[in-house]
Amino acid sequence: MRNFHYFNRGFKGDELATNFSTCGNRSAYWIYWELQTYQVKLRYGNASENTLNSTLFVQNTTNTLYICTDASENIYHYFLFKTT
Repeated sequence: MRNFHYFNRGFKGDELATNFSTCGNRSAYWIYWELQTYQVKLRYGNASENTLNSTLFVQNTTNTLYICTDASENIYHYFLFKTT
């Protein structure tokens, strides 16, 4: 029960770390919104707008990767310490 309590607290994004559902939401948003919007912005933007859009795209990509990496670390550590 103690291990599950730590696991559950780790999945609450406002307390300890980001959770798995946030990873899923951000990934779906990135796939279905960011990629298509970025392609349209690159097609119709000028050089300065494309630089800004590229910077924002990279920022959103790295934020999503950070959240999903953190959620996978929570799962890994839960199963690692659950077996010990």
